[in-house]
Amino acid sequence: TYLLKILNPEIQEYNGIWPKAPFYPASKLTQALASQLTQPIKFQYRNGQVGDIFASEDVSDTVLNIQRGILNMLQLTIKTTQNVYGLQENGIAGICEASYVIQEDRKANKIIVTKSKDLNNCNEKIKMDIGMAYSHTCSNCRKIRKNSRGTAAYTYILKPTDAGTLITQATSQEVHQLTPFNEMTGAAITEARQKLVLEDAKVVHVTVPEQELKNRGSI
Repeated sequence: TYLLKILNPEIQEYNGIWPKAPFYPASKLTQALASQLTQPIKFQYRNGQVGDIFASEDVSDTVLNIQRGILNMLQLTIKTTQNVYGLQENGIAGICEASYVIQEDRKANKIIVTKSKDLNNCNEKIKMDIGMAYSHTCSNCRKIRKNSRGTAAYTYILKPTDAGTLITQATSQEVHQLTPFNEMTGAAITEARQKLVLEDAKVVHVTVPEQELKNRGSI
C-alpha cells in the first residue's frame, strides 16, 4: 500500500489561441479545491498495476478523478519475455487495447518503454457520449470508425536497481477528436498532457488514520 499526497497545488486556466496565449492562475478555483487536493489518499500498487484507492469521504469525485489521473500514469504492464506486444489494459479510460515497445539502453543503465492506447477499442469504456444522436452525420468519419475518436501515448524511463525497477520519468499525451461535420475543417480537438519526474527519494514516516479513508474503487 502506498500514499499519494499533492503539495502546493496550483490550477491555471487558458483562454486564447493555442499555443500563443499564456496560462493564468485560477486563484479562486485553487483555493476552493486545495483542501481536498492536499488530502492524502492510499492506493494499492503491485507489479505495475494500481489496485483499490482509499480516500476520505470529504474528497469529491471530481478531485478524486484528478488523483486517479495521476495514478493512471503508474499503470504499467511489463513482459520480460517480449519487447513488442499488445494487450488489454485497465486504465482511467476503461479496459482498452494497449501496444508496448521496450528498449534497453545498457550504457545509460535505463529502459525506455513506449505505450500507445486506442481509446476507441475498449471492452469497458468509461467515457460516455451524450447528444450524438442529434449531431450531423459524417459518412466519411463513420467509415474510419466514429465521429468521436481518442488515442493516448505514454513514454516511461525506468532505472534498474537492486531493490527492483524504478520509474524515474513518465510522460503522456492524450488526444480526443470530435468530427461532427467533415474531416478537413470540422474537427474539435481536446489534448491532455502529463509529466511526472522523480526528483528525490527518501524515507518518511506518515500516519494516516484508517477510519478516515474509504474504499473508492480503482482507477
